[in-house]
Amino acid sequence: MSAGSRGFTYIGFLIFIAIAGAGLAAYAEIASHAMRREKEAELLFRGNAYQAALASYYRVGQVWPQSLEQLLEDKRFPMSVRHLRKLYRDPMTGEADWGLIDAPGGGVMGIYSRSEDTPIKTANFPSANAAFEKAWTYSDWKFVDYGSIISSSLRPEGWGRDSHHDHIGSRNGDGREDHSHHSPTGLAPPVENSTPK
Repeated sequence: MSAGSRGFTYIGFLIFIAIAGAGLAAYAEIASHAMRREKEAELLFRGNAYQAALASYYRVGQVWPQSLEQLLEDKRFPMSVRHLRKLYRDPMTGEADWGLIDAPGGGVMGIYSRSEDTPIKTANFPSANAAFEKAWTYSDWKFVDYGSIISSSLRPEGWGRDSHHDHIGSRNGDGREDHSHHSPTGLAPPVENSTPK
């Protein structure tokens, strides 16, 4: 084989490697995107399951649970009630580190993911999650049954949409308040906690 032929073969091989590498990179990006969408769908399922369970707990006795664990076994009555089948992990973080939203009168009235990644899904949410369309991060997806709050007259004055950020107070794992978090949705309550379950 002449030197010219060898050079041509080598260049062709480099071109093939470049094309193959680009194809693998594109496939990896598509696969990662699809995985993120699956996690988003699972976050909606799990978050709404917690939201429904918390609302169910409240409707039974007009008080909110002090922890997510109480959703598994409600001992306020002679026969315990189960509002949630099991405790779910946050699919975005893979950990049982949900942020917990404080009810005005005490207890837990909602949850949210602690992931600060930007959501892929930005539209076509269920009506209960319509506010998520304005979310900047997954942590702005607040799973709260506002219907229970409004009907029980627990909604504090000043809640509602705002064109600017709503300031959020949260509790760290040790119970200390942390006021560094902000929500762009305009629908989060003025007090919430970030205590992992």
